[in-house]
Amino acid sequence: MNSQAGISVEQFRGETFTPTLFRRIVKPGRPPYGQFFHVFVLIDGHAQAEFSQESHALSEQAAFTFPASVAPTLSIDPGAEALLVGLSQELLIDAIGNKAESVLLRTFTERPAIVTLDAASTETFGDLINLARGFIKEVMVPGRGSDLAIAGYARLLMMTLWRTGEWEKPTATGHGLDVAILQRFRQLVELHFRERRPMAFYAKSLGLSHDRLHAICTRTLERTPKALIQQRIMQEANLRLERSASSIQEIAAQLGFPDQTYFSHAYKRVTGISPHDYRRRITGPEGRAAHAVSPEYFDWP
Repeated sequence: MNSQAGISVEQFRGETFTPTLFRRIVKPGRPPYGQFFHVFVLIDGHAQAEFSQESHALSEQAAFTFPASVAPTLSIDPGAEALLVGLSQELLIDAIGNKAESVLLRTFTERPAIVTLDAASTETFGDLINLARGFIKEVMVPGRGSDLAIAGYARLLMMTLWRTGEWEKPTATGHGLDVAILQRFRQLVELHFRERRPMAFYAKSLGLSHDRLHAICTRTLERTPKALIQQRIMQEANLRLERSASSIQEIAAQLGFPDQTYFSHAYKRVTGISPHDYRRRITGPEGRAAHAVSPEYFDWP
């Protein structure tokens, strides 16, 4: 029996793979899903995930999550049953939210991870499968397709996987201590970037001198701490200009700028255009696809 169902929408995807008598090859990162975050859930049987010139075997009750920067080839064995869900970068950001634990979720979603039965109970995988099926049902059933509901399912999927606390992931590059400091710095940025905190606040919170923090950021990421914070602010500004009904003055206040003029000057200095022009362009017929949020905004550890 060969049954595969799916739907292609601008913001999300959902596919069901039922058992067949032959092997299936799936490349989830192909257009129009090239910028999607994906979760592949193997319910029964065997599969392989190939990426970065390595092959990873998956057995029943395993999950494989991978960001847009990874373009794996999935090989689903005969008799296997699996589910595949995906979210655009914009919907992923909505699903992750802006809470303290969102920083950890964001980090989890930016690197490939494999969760197996050894690391999670059968009950946990039952929850995972039900959430993935609920996601797909929301995507495919006529009259549904609510971004809010889909983001809710996605958030619960990620939380369920992350809470196992045990997953295979690539070893972080760079000096171990530097990576740990950058991860702590990033968490602080996520929590405080709207407050326009001075660099001294971040250095003191990390127990470092300003020069030490600057050296770690420039050596590891080739960007200064100030540039990293500015990058995060501009990413948030773009999202709000694209997706919210807030005025530019309101967005300026939400991001901690003293007034709209100050925000507009800062935005234009970084992007080359004004917030008004960016919003006008993005509302065009092809603007949304042309200016999709890049995963490189979150390419630090």
